[in-house]
Amino acid sequence: MSKPKTHLHMKNIKCINPLWLAFPLCAHFLIGSASGKENILFQLGVVNGSFNEFAGSSDGERGYVRRLGDRDKLFMVGVDDPAMGWNYILPGPLDHWAGVGYWSWRINFSPLSFTLAEAPEKPCALVLDLVDIHPDHPPVIRVEANGQQVDVDLSKRMNDKQVRIKLPQNSLCKGSNIIRMHSRFGSWITFDAVSVVSNDATLKLAKPRTLAVQNIYFSNKEQKNTEGERQSALVVDVINRIDSETPLEIWVDGKKVQTHTFPRGRQAWEVMLPAEIVVTKRSVQVRDAKGVLAEKMLIQKPAGLQRLSDEVNLLAGTCNSRWMFTPGPAMPMSLMRIAPENEPARWKSGYDYQVESIVGFGHIHEWTMCGLLTMPHHGAMFVKAGDRLHPDNGWRSRIDPKEAVAEAGKYSVTLLDTGIKAGKGSACAY
Repeated sequence: MSKPKTHLHMKNIKCINPLWLAFPLCAHFLIGSASGKENILFQLGVVNGSFNEFAGSSDGERGYVRRLGDRDKLFMVGVDDPAMGWNYILPGPLDHWAGVGYWSWRINFSPLSFTLAEAPEKPCALVLDLVDIHPDHPPVIRVEANGQQVDVDLSKRMNDKQVRIKLPQNSLCKGSNIIRMHSRFGSWITFDAVSVVSNDATLKLAKPRTLAVQNIYFSNKEQKNTEGERQSALVVDVINRIDSETPLEIWVDGKKVQTHTFPRGRQAWEVMLPAEIVVTKRSVQVRDAKGVLAEKMLIQKPAGLQRLSDEVNLLAGTCNSRWMFTPGPAMPMSLMRIAPENEPARWKSGYDYQVESIVGFGHIHEWTMCGLLTMPHHGAMFVKAGDRLHPDNGWRSRIDPKEAVAEAGKYSVTLLDTGIKAGKGSACAY
C-alpha cells in the first residue's frame, strides 16, 4: 500500500507562531473575503500546492499520530491557528499508521466549528483544495454539517485539485456550526486549503467562540419531579475547548429558564421544562457573554414516562473500542446472547457503531467468540457474508446506526439493502 512519502524529508518549511487572537488574520488564515460573486466565509491555508502551513506537516505520519483527529477535538475558526491545530492529512481506514487495522477500527476526523451571525438564505459549500489523493486507494469522504451527511467518492475526482461539496440545505444555522470530515473507505488525502463559501454576499461570521453547541433537542421520555409533576428534558449538548468553566444561558420562547456552567470537554445538560399534552413549537436559544451562541426551533411532544432501564446505554463501548461489545439483550452468565455483528470473520466477533452494515445476528457471544449466526434476507442468494468495506459482495446489509433502537431487552434496526425491519413486530425481533 502506498504511503504519503512526499510528506517526509521536506525542506524549507515555513513555521509561524500561534496567534491567539479573536480573528487571526495572516497568510494562512482568511476570513470574510469575496471572490467574484462568491462570499468566502473563512479559509484555512493558502492555495499554493503545499500543506506546509498545517499542523504535523514537518513530521509526516509521526506528526499526525501525535495529534490524532478525534471527533470532538474541534478546530475553532477565528481562535485556533492552522499551523498548530489543523492536521495536514486526513487518513482513511486503510492507513494502519493512523491507528486503524485488524485490532481496531478507529475513524479519524477533521472537525471544525464556526459561528454565523445569521442563518444562510442561499446555498453554502465546503471547498477542499487538495495537494494529493492516495493514488491506489482514493477515499470516500463523508462530510457532516451539523449532523447532516454528504458522501463524496474521490475515485471519480482523481485529477481534481479542488473539490466543492454542496452542504445540505438548511444544514447551517445562526450561531454555532460544526463540520466534520472523515474517510469512510480508502486511504488519505492531504490539504492545500479548506474553506466554506456562500452565494449570500451579506452572510458573515459572528464573534469567534471557544465553545460549540453540538445539538439541542427534547428527550423522547418524560420524568416526574418530587411533586409528581411531569417534565420534559431539553438537552443542550456543548463542547467547551478552554480549561475554565463557562456559564451559558438557556432561553425558551424569549424567557431565560436557566443558567448552567459547562466544564471543559463535552457535556449534555438537561433543562427540565413542564411537559405538554399537545404538540408545541418551542424557540430555544443558548447565549453566552457575546450573544446568541445557538438557536433552534423545536417540537415538544407528549411522551411516555422514563423508566430506570431507559438509562441503560447498550451502545456504550461500541465505538473505537474492543470488538467483543454487542448491543443486544442478555442475562448475566446466559448461554444465549442475541446481538448484531458487523466485525470480520475468523475469531473476531462483535459490533462497532461506526461500521454502517451488519452481517447478521449471532446467538452466542462471549469474549471474542460468537456462534449460530442468522440473517433475514430475500432476493439474490449469497454463500459469502461480504465485508464492511464491500457489503455488496455478500448477504451483509447496510444500516443506519442512528436509526437503530438499542435498549434493555431489545435491539432493532432496518436492513436497508432488503427493507427488512429487524425489530418489534417482525420474525427477527430480539
